[in-house]
Amino acid sequence: MDALRLDLRHALRLLRRSPGFSAAAALTLALGIGANTATFAVAHAALVRPLPFAEPERLVAVVGRWPQGDGTPLSPPDFLDYRRDARAFAGWGAHTIGVQPLALTGGGPPEQVSAALVSAGFFETLGVAPALGRTIAPADEQVMVPDVVVLGHGVWQRRFGGDPAVVGRTIVLEAHPRTVVGVMPRGFAYPVEAEVWLPLPLREAEFQVRRFHFLRATARLAPAATAAGAQAELETIAGRLARDFPDSNQGWSARVVPLREHLVGDGRRPLLVLLGAAACVLLVACANVGNLLLARGAARRRELAVRAALGGSRARLARQLLIESALLAAVGGGLGTLLAAWLGDALAALAPDALPGARDLRAGGAVLAFSAAATLITIALFGLLPAWRVAAADGAEALKDGGRAKGPARPRGRRLLVASEVALCLVLLAGAGLLVKSLARLVRVDPGFRADGVVTTAVRLPPARYEGAAMVRFFDAVLDRVARSPGVTAAGAISQLPLGGGGGDTYFTIEGRPLGPGQKLNAQIRVATPGYFPAMDIPIRAGRDLDARDRENAPAVAIVNESFAREFFPGEAAVGRRLVIDMGDPVAAEIVGVAGDVRQFQLGFAPVAEMCLPLAQSPRMAMTLAVRGSSPATLPETVRAAVAGVDPQQALGPFRAMGDLVDGSVAPSRLQAALLGSFAGLALLLAGVGLYGVVAFSVAQRAPEFGVRMALGASRGTILRLVLGEALVLALAGIAAGVAGALALGRTLAALLFEISPRDPVILAVVGATLALVALLAGYVPARRAAGVDPLAALRSE
Repeated sequence: MDALRLDLRHALRLLRRSPGFSAAAALTLALGIGANTATFAVAHAALVRPLPFAEPERLVAVVGRWPQGDGTPLSPPDFLDYRRDARAFAGWGAHTIGVQPLALTGGGPPEQVSAALVSAGFFETLGVAPALGRTIAPADEQVMVPDVVVLGHGVWQRRFGGDPAVVGRTIVLEAHPRTVVGVMPRGFAYPVEAEVWLPLPLREAEFQVRRFHFLRATARLAPAATAAGAQAELETIAGRLARDFPDSNQGWSARVVPLREHLVGDGRRPLLVLLGAAACVLLVACANVGNLLLARGAARRRELAVRAALGGSRARLARQLLIESALLAAVGGGLGTLLAAWLGDALAALAPDALPGARDLRAGGAVLAFSAAATLITIALFGLLPAWRVAAADGAEALKDGGRAKGPARPRGRRLLVASEVALCLVLLAGAGLLVKSLARLVRVDPGFRADGVVTTAVRLPPARYEGAAMVRFFDAVLDRVARSPGVTAAGAISQLPLGGGGGDTYFTIEGRPLGPGQKLNAQIRVATPGYFPAMDIPIRAGRDLDARDRENAPAVAIVNESFAREFFPGEAAVGRRLVIDMGDPVAAEIVGVAGDVRQFQLGFAPVAEMCLPLAQSPRMAMTLAVRGSSPATLPETVRAAVAGVDPQQALGPFRAMGDLVDGSVAPSRLQAALLGSFAGLALLLAGVGLYGVVAFSVAQRAPEFGVRMALGASRGTILRLVLGEALVLALAGIAAGVAGALALGRTLAALLFEISPRDPVILAVVGATLALVALLAGYVPARRAAGVDPLAALRSE
């Protein structure tokens, strides 16, 4: 222990004596460890940390599977059959897709709360007990307008002051009195953003249509059941349903997916890519610090030789150097942990939805353990080899030549480290280049509408006060007021806003075109008002727009998009043809117009066949207003005034600029490109510093050689080219080694790319040229120093 304490004190003195070296090494490690720890924290929250439910490993999502897609919602009748007949599950729960904005009135100004419709057993399946009262019971599923509600902790605190007597109290939600039966604990919000929970009216007629799929099902495996056994049982039940209900269930089945995998979805791949990129940055940082230690060790050859001559063993000298490395790693690890906390907060604030796990970052034990492990790994990576190499040097030779290298020493270990840095850097730069090029293609995609100047807000009418024609009259009155307001260019409403994440589809037939055996026609369906297409600047390519003629008692009409027309009416006019649309009951509608294609789901998803019905002929209680104006900042107040003039009790959802929705659609791609680009830029900086260090060290060792060359007639240009060539050879070796890694990364990134090849030769060429240029720049200063060597002075020093 005494020897260890002496070595520690000696290491501290040496590091204090070289503050520049110590600061450079510690900062380099801090950047590598910080990037890794922050990335690990996000990945751990999304992929590893247990879900906040009881026995989360037994929770699964049950999703629909059919020939046109996988992972679809279930229909309510299918859910009820699975819940009743499957024996491999200990519990079932279901909720509708997304959340619905409902107006909460009384006890304060009207406000919208996000409500989820859930089945009985939903909370019990998740294993989450209410903080107060009870949850949804089977008897609550019976009515269309439920009489009970479960509050979230946030609404309970904000609206009711955390009063425990709220259980049993009647509140007004959507103009309908509902009894509060329970309050959920703090932090529970499932599905995401839900603030209150209402029972699903599964026994109502509207929920008995097997063709309509809009339920997300969650189930808990029974204690003795396996996922494979549960899958087989669901397939058996699905086969029976297909035989019993061929019109709706032919070709349909269900699939068991672990709940975590279902929630993370497509976010797993970018997280793993970012983890790999951060690991590359750490390796580059370790190689850089290893180079610094090797150079410093070479400069200390005489000191170490003296200590060896006085009886110091190789192991003792290696231990001394390793302790110095451990101190640097400890400082770098501490700084890296602080940097990781800052980076995590920045991710949570800037992009909570762009990466899974970014919403709930915590510096828990696993994250701190990872930071400590990363620090220990860096000690092993950059400390052991330099310590052993320096300690194993020939002490007699060092004493004989005064500690100065003799002849053109070639630091092969340092060259290998720098070439490795360049290779890793090329991999990161190539990956970042692919993502940036993909993002550039994505942001240039025409969404099919013009977003600038458009403001949107969701409106959901309470069924207790609005039914059928009353819904249409409300939206007509509001839109008429808004359209006549100063500065408003156009105003309309749509059932699902483009890029808003919502949608629905239905079956239909074309009059005069009988279907073949088993054939079904399917398309997306939306409901809109006159004025919507002008408000979004969506062109009408053929026929006409929706207008005042399209009322309740008028002949039913529809507008289809270009993809619909191309798919179902190739080479012929769609306008004038008639469709029979499955709306629960068949509706015969004439196509009166063809609208331009719109990217409804994401910018990266191609448009699909879509039809749009007028609101007056297909009333909806929930619509999203879209208003275009010359001064977007004033539009929210204009809309509020118009709604208050029609119904002062009607609440509105948050106002959002349409441009924000477009930006949000590319936010994950932008964040992935920015993070990988940041890692690549950091690696490029470190690789450049490493190249400079190796070339500068080589120039210092070879000064006598350069003097001899110049004495024998070599010009300054020759020496300059010689040194720059050395730097370029190192870079080219790294580039050659990194190409294979870049191609492998491209294959991994393929699923994240939009309309570009993962083996883009232009990206590889640009990255390779960039690294070669960086090598020349890094070697230029040492090369000029070598070219300026005085031959006589160099020869005298020998």
